[in-house]
Amino acid sequence: MRLTKFCTSNNSIKRASHLRMGTLFGYRDIEEGELRDEHEGRYEFNINFIDEVRLSNEVINPLLQNTIGFGGNGNAQRLPGHVEATVERLEIVSQTESFTTLKDSSIKISRSTLNCFVYCMSMDLAESPFAQYDDAWHLESYRIPLFLNALGVLIGTNVKLSSFVGDLTSKIAPLTAQRLNVIGRHGPVIYRDRNVNITHDNVPSPGDFYKLISEMAFVKPTKFSTEREYRFLFELNDGEHIYPPINRFELIPLNQLAAFV
Repeated sequence: MRLTKFCTSNNSIKRASHLRMGTLFGYRDIEEGELRDEHEGRYEFNINFIDEVRLSNEVINPLLQNTIGFGGNGNAQRLPGHVEATVERLEIVSQTESFTTLKDSSIKISRSTLNCFVYCMSMDLAESPFAQYDDAWHLESYRIPLFLNALGVLIGTNVKLSSFVGDLTSKIAPLTAQRLNVIGRHGPVIYRDRNVNITHDNVPSPGDFYKLISEMAFVKPTKFSTEREYRFLFELNDGEHIYPPINRFELIPLNQLAAFV
């Protein structure tokens, strides 16, 4: 596999002095219409049951994030991000510590992941899917871990703490500051519908549910599939809390990336 960064010549790392490091939420209202994705990092879960269905509380409680609690331990593990739930109908037939049986129920749940820095490339494309881009550079697959680490170092050394949620410059404790790390993830984008319909026939297992949540920042609608996107994601983390970036993008000096051109 070979990754390609399609770009304008003045923004290429072959010529520019700074990298425009975007954020996940920045793609929700980015100026270029063909790149804009208003629902970036969001899922819509639609729960619709007519007949009785038995659900694991390990799925329903994290999904609702304590807006409603089921079973002996209604306090679900808190998942990073924002959740809103609208209960149109809810009929609880029975509950145990581990399972809840519902019928004639309809719940709509909107989840959003936390914002993070994102750098996007394309997999195995010879030509740009974007008409406005006139330049490109390439990254072979064996260099992906090195590139991930280099980008993480650039973010950690150049982005000010004031650029993250939480007013870290004035409120963060010295011990916490020592634990701050830029954590990177990478992988191909998954092209599928962001509306997850949960019915009698497709109730997710706990493992399937947590996989869906972990993939939120890597999911895009199929209309973007020609991009064949591969993402590098970065978050600031102290081991207990995640501190999302505030701005839509940051300009970062490019000197440490010259070796990748």
